[in-house]
Amino acid sequence: MAEMPVNKIAIIGQSPAACAFIEAFRAAGRTQPDIRLFTLGDPYPSRRFLFPQWIAGEISEDQVSCAPPDFFTAHKVTLCDKKIHRLNLKKQRIVTDDKEVWDYDALLMADCETTALPALRGNQKFGLFTLRRRDEVKEMLDNITLVETAVIQSGTLRGLKTALALRKRGLEVVWISGEGQILAGELESACAGIVRDLLEQEGVRVITENSVTAVLGESDMRAVRLG
Repeated sequence: MAEMPVNKIAIIGQSPAACAFIEAFRAAGRTQPDIRLFTLGDPYPSRRFLFPQWIAGEISEDQVSCAPPDFFTAHKVTLCDKKIHRLNLKKQRIVTDDKEVWDYDALLMADCETTALPALRGNQKFGLFTLRRRDEVKEMLDNITLVETAVIQSGTLRGLKTALALRKRGLEVVWISGEGQILAGELESACAGIVRDLLEQEGVRVITENSVTAVLGESDMRAVRLG
């Protein structure tokens, strides 16, 4: 059975995997297929592990990008930062939120971070971020001068680094973990205790065995309720 021709390739995602695929695909001499990269609201794929350094002001936004803008021009890639309204796998069709339709022959999902918020009361208020995508980090940084206190609910190393980054920006920081210790899945109890002491020495208030149950305020977030 003959292979179906591939004339259009759609890539959905913001991770380095997208850039790695593009580079390897074009390096193999495959110049013909049209490649479109849907970055879901972000201008370019990002190295998310660098977000805390960006938040701390140690690097610029450009340094978070997986590749410079001319990389995509050189590799004949069309960038689309529109959000996807519908993905029809059967018809091999993508519909963006402004109703643009793009059919494809092959699809690559490149680590698409969701910005879905936890199901808690008040999660629609402004000031609540997942910080999983560049557009969210940028929005937070654009408003950071209006903020005095940041509450982080996380059990990850990225959450820890973000807490320290926000302290470096001069904010009062409260880090909340639902486990009995911080970084429960990554550190033994004794090591977690040492890390907690170091965090508190840096001015981060640590609360364990608790979680945010509600976001309080009018249209903007003003406080959280734990329980």
